[in-house]
Amino acid sequence: MLANGSPHPEGNGMRMAGWLLDDLAAGEARVLELYDAGFAPCRGCRLCGGMDGCIAKDGADRAVRDALASDCLVFVSPVHFSSLSSPLIAFISRMQMVWRERGGELGCGPAPRGCGVLLVSGGSDYPGMFEPARKVAAAAFRTMGREFLGMACAAGTDAVPIPHNRDVRADVRTLAERVKACC
Repeated sequence: MLANGSPHPEGNGMRMAGWLLDDLAAGEARVLELYDAGFAPCRGCRLCGGMDGCIAKDGADRAVRDALASDCLVFVSPVHFSSLSSPLIAFISRMQMVWRERGGELGCGPAPRGCGVLLVSGGSDYPGMFEPARKVAAAAFRTMGREFLGMACAAGTDAVPIPHNRDVRADVRTLAERVKACC
C-alpha cells in the first residue's frame, strides 16, 4: 500500500514509488491519495481506546486497518521545512488508535509483520533535511508493527529533476531488494 502525501499524483515521490513497484515487479498497488482523502488529524480525545476506532468518521479508520493488513506500507511525501506533508502527518496521527490498542507503548504488541519504506523529495538540499521526516516515519512504522527498512531521498529536485538523479534511482533499487528480503 502506498500512502501518497503529495498533492501531485504524478510528482517526484510517486515517480520514486513507480520505480519501487517496477523493481519489485509488483504491478498495481493500492494508492491512498491523502490530499484527496481529507482525513482529520488525531484530536487526542483518547476515546479510541475504549471503542471501535476513532470518533471522527472520515474513513481514516478503514485506511489504517488496510495499512495494517498490507505486506508493505510505503509513505511518499515531499518535505517542507524538514517535515512530512500535512496530509501524511494527519494520517500517521490517526495511527494513535493502533498505539492505544497495543497498550500505549511503542513496539508492544505483535512482532513486526511486513515492512515500511519512506520515499521523500525536496526542492532544496541541505545537511540533515530529511532526518526529522525519517524519525516520524520510523515511529509510525514501529507503531504499526512494521520493520522500517529505510528511505530513499531526492534532495535538490529544483535543480536536478528526479529522472536524472541516478543516486536516487540506485537508492530505490536498494530499498526494493530489502523489501523482497522482508516480504
